[in-house]
Amino acid sequence: MTRVDWYTLSGRSMWPLAAPWQAGVVRVPFEDLRRGDLVATLGVRPGEVWIHRVASLGQDELQTRGDTRATADTPIAASAVLGRVAQLRLGAVTLPVPASGLSGAAVRSAGLAWARVAPALRVGWGRLRRGVSRNS
Repeated sequence: MTRVDWYTLSGRSMWPLAAPWQAGVVRVPFEDLRRGDLVATLGVRPGEVWIHRVASLGQDELQTRGDTRATADTPIAASAVLGRVAQLRLGAVTLPVPASGLSGAAVRSAGLAWARVAPALRVGWGRLRRGVSRNS
């Protein structure tokens, strides 16, 4: 049986995936990762874990990006990758995140499409919120 490590999501970089969602992460060989996969990596600070989408892959490093971020994170060494998100859980409901076959390709494509739209939506939402609070 494959071990699943669970991480609670926080922040807004992967909206609408945020707390109280949890990500179930499984270890996979680095060469099995694909552009568009959701991965867990060691964060910048000790003990920090990031769940972001693979933006690009190199020989022994990758770049990730939060879906609502306009720019990619700094390159991450293969040794800092904890694994691929295989499940998402919200309360008692657990959903698989397929990685292979047609369904895996569809999930990666949908995620990459969302990542192209989400940064603009985040900026627009921030402007709307600031405008509403000033006029209240």
